This record gives sequence, structure tokens and C-alpha cells, in this order.
Amino acid sequence: MLNKVQIIGHLGRDPEVRTFQSGDKVANMAVATSEKWKDKNTGEPHQKTGRHQLSGTGHPSAFVASSVRKGT
Repeated sequence: MLNKVQIIGHLGRDPEVRTFQSGDKVANMAVATSEKWKDKNTGEPHQKTGRHQLSGTGHPSAFVASSVRKGT
């Protein structure tokens, strides 16, 4: 079984990469996503921001650490 999720947003801070004694790496990051809509009855605009804590291990974590920064 494969579960796939795409989170598209902006990083709230630079990724934090840690290296374990075994040489494995883990990257932690915070991503903010926004949703905008208008109320059907009043036409008033609304916005909701969600915050997601993500972590990755192995080669992808090294790639993320070298290619993304806060705000991207």
C-alpha cells in the first residue's frame, strides 16, 4: 500500500538537519499552507492557515537541506 501526500506551502523556518552516529540524516521542517474562500451567503472573504511539521530521512533530507530556505 502506498500513501502519497503533497503539501504545497511556504517554509516557516530553515530546515533543521541532524546526523546520527550511524551517519543517517533526518531533516525537520515546518510548512504553512493557506486556504481562501468567500462565504456563499455574505460574500465575505475568509482565510485559514494550516501548519504542518514534516520530517524526512536519508538522501531526500540532504537534498532538502541544501535546496530550500525559510519562505520558499
